[in-house]
Amino acid sequence: MKCIPMILSAGLLVTSLVAQEATLIMETVSAGLPEGVKFPVKPMGYENGIKLGFFVEGKEFVEIKRNSLKAEGWKMGPFANVSKDGTQASFSISKKGDFVNKSSEVKVAGSIIIITGSDIDKKSAMVSTNSEIDIGPFKAQLKLNEGTKWGDNGIIIKGNLDSIKTIHAKVNGKMVKSNGWSGSNGMRVFIVKGLEDNTEVEIEYWKTKGEKVITFSK
Repeated sequence: MKCIPMILSAGLLVTSLVAQEATLIMETVSAGLPEGVKFPVKPMGYENGIKLGFFVEGKEFVEIKRNSLKAEGWKMGPFANVSKDGTQASFSISKKGDFVNKSSEVKVAGSIIIITGSDIDKKSAMVSTNSEIDIGPFKAQLKLNEGTKWGDNGIIIKGNLDSIKTIHAKVNGKMVKSNGWSGSNGMRVFIVKGLEDNTEVEIEYWKTKGEKVITFSK
């Protein structure tokens, strides 16, 4: 594995950026089908062309950055995943064309970016519908029974939203994890079923976020 140190300035943080090489673990080639072939005859996940799967190990992985693929003529697959403990990740790339019995001739070299997070902190406070409350570097306020996704109650959070790891709220005496969110432009409403006014809200977040370049080749 070849590591190339680089430096990236991200807002008020300076993050070490290290290029790391992923391992090719899967190669799938699909031939063309006649027009009009539909499921269930058409195989699940079928796509004409070649698909390559890669695997990488590391630490503090959070997620694979959207639209970060750099490989001319290739596109990122829909299932790019990071393990819960942040030590493993996998992704795939694909390209259309006739590659049956020709896969050995396919060459590619490119990269993606994995978002990393470290220095996890956790803050909590009592939050109500009356006004915004500071929870660490974030502002929070409850929104009950109106305007939230699926009609559920929610917690309005403002701040550096990309640094949030998890949000919990106390419901019936127990801390319950938020169930999705909606919003944009520096504000999100985190959904919590059964939420009541004047409740404890806990935010777990990364104090340091960075980016790691992952290279790959075949």
